[in-house]
Amino acid sequence: MGMKAVMVEEPPQPLVICGPSGVGKGTLIGKLMEDFPEKFGFSVSHTTRNPRIREIDGVHYHFASRGVMAQEIKEGMFLESAEVHGNLYGTSWAAVEAVADAGKTCILDIDVQGAQEVKKSALKAIYIFIKPPAPEEEVLEGRLRGRGTETEEQIQKRLRGAKQELERAKDPALFDYILVNCNLNEAYEDLKAILGLGRPATSAHSNGTAKHLVNGLKVSSSGYSASENGSSTSAHESVSGSPKTNGFLMNGSHFSKPSNMMKSANFSHALPILTSSDHLVIMHSATGSPRAKGISAS
Repeated sequence: MGMKAVMVEEPPQPLVICGPSGVGKGTLIGKLMEDFPEKFGFSVSHTTRNPRIREIDGVHYHFASRGVMAQEIKEGMFLESAEVHGNLYGTSWAAVEAVADAGKTCILDIDVQGAQEVKKSALKAIYIFIKPPAPEEEVLEGRLRGRGTETEEQIQKRLRGAKQELERAKDPALFDYILVNCNLNEAYEDLKAILGLGRPATSAHSNGTAKHLVNGLKVSSSGYSASENGSSTSAHESVSGSPKTNGFLMNGSHFSKPSNMMKSANFSHALPILTSSDHLVIMHSATGSPRAKGISAS
């Protein structure tokens, strides 16, 4: 009797989502989980800090003693761990495997330090950083104060942490996507686009440098952007004085017409392969609607 080959489907590729306090990361993840409960599962992190009001053990965090958690970290039971503000935080391998065993994409809501550890591990993941629009620190401070839930000391501590997160996120080899959250609803549409759940995704893994998405970015499959009057223009744009990092506009995306398609081994959708020959920057008008300009890049 001959042996039959059995195809074993790989579990969905995890998502590592990072961003500073006040950027709206938790809200975006919550919307994703609410709208697509059959597709996504959340990796519940461990921490040694005390529970806050309305936090439930095993739901928001696994609350653990420092001694037990430190020992488990030493034994290699954690995918990533770090000490933040005097408390241990970490993601256990068991938490990630539980989501994968359910056939869902595991979402890891961790800081940049944790993402760097995951990157060094055997886990293959997609890395997304959520950042605020400029001026970054002022925007974050306004959002944190707008919550009205924290003391001045807590706000200052979060702002210091946010500054560190933004600095660490500049590592060009760490994140696959940089999503600028100017508007929550548009940012959510961009996030869904990255995951192939909404409008066509506008960037993909191509050369190891993060692609920048600014809310309202809409590109057709031909690689052209829609102008304000509805006509298509070649997707070139440069903004005078815009800072660049490693040849990439910090508030835009570089791409060429996606003539090839890449089939992800862990996603059922296809992503366009994009290269760094063109520039696209999406700006918002006073009404909040996006507008793209076709201006030759310098």
